[in-house]
Parts: sequence; structure tokens; C-alpha cells
Amino acid sequence: MKELRITDAELQSMIAPALKAKLHAAGFQRGFCDAEHCGFFFPINLELAGTCTVTRNEDGTWTFTQQDNTITDRLDETYEIHAAAIETASQRRSA
Repeated sequence: MKELRITDAELQSMIAPALKAKLHAAGFQRGFCDAEHCGFFFPINLELAGTCTVTRNEDGTWTFTQQDNTITDRLDETYEIHAAAIETASQRRSA
């Protein structure tokens, strides 16, 4: 299993600049905010294979985990074995 931990501050520095620029371009004003109503959580498709989880811990650290993508790995392996079998059979027929 793979794991990565990112703090709120790190995530903020990755996402907020682009979002804040878009809001400012749409006419939203910058300034001090009511901290209780100025943050939000939203779904983002990270397009990661296998079983992944994203958890925000109480200390403001985000934990990303990824289990091995065993089904895809097995299908890829099976495809390679199948392709090799077809190649072997066609070589036998042409010999």
C-alpha cells in the first residue's frame, strides 16, 4: 500500500492560487473572511488506479492511500499470456 500525507497548508498552496484567481476575475472581493464559512470540501477525481482513499485527519493532515490494482494487473498478465499463446499457435501452424 502506498501512502502520502499532505497538510492543509500544503493543499491550500496547491489549489487556492488558481481558484482565488478565478474568483477574483469573476469580481469576488479579496479581504478578511469568516473562517467558519470560508472553507469547503469538494470531490476531485484524481484518476488513480486501484482502491484509493483520501482522509482528512483531525490535525488537518490529509492522508492519501492506494491499494495495489490487483485486478488490472491480473488482467494485463492474462492478456500477455493469451497473446503469447496465440503467437505460439500461429508459429506452429506456419511451420
